[in-house]
Amino acid sequence: MSREERYQREQQKAQSQRQWKVAFGRAFPKFVFYLDGLDEAQTRTFSPQIAQLGASVEDFFSRSVTHVVTTRSIPLVRDEK
Repeated sequence: MSREERYQREQQKAQSQRQWKVAFGRAFPKFVFYLDGLDEAQTRTFSPQIAQLGASVEDFFSRSVTHVVTTRSIPLVRDEK
């Protein structure tokens, strides 16, 4: 990969990150996460990152939770007609 291609890729990544910040920057502080099935190391890693973005993490699942992060498999729901 040439230096110019690397520069272009980095610029695209930076632009994508700026767009994400605009799209989610206002909404993220309203998010409440519940981390389900993550090990202690993962929880210690993700909780501060979530907080840095302005959201919060609940220790227990409750009605206030808006987003669930899980390591469990989620069964597919099939449309029955």
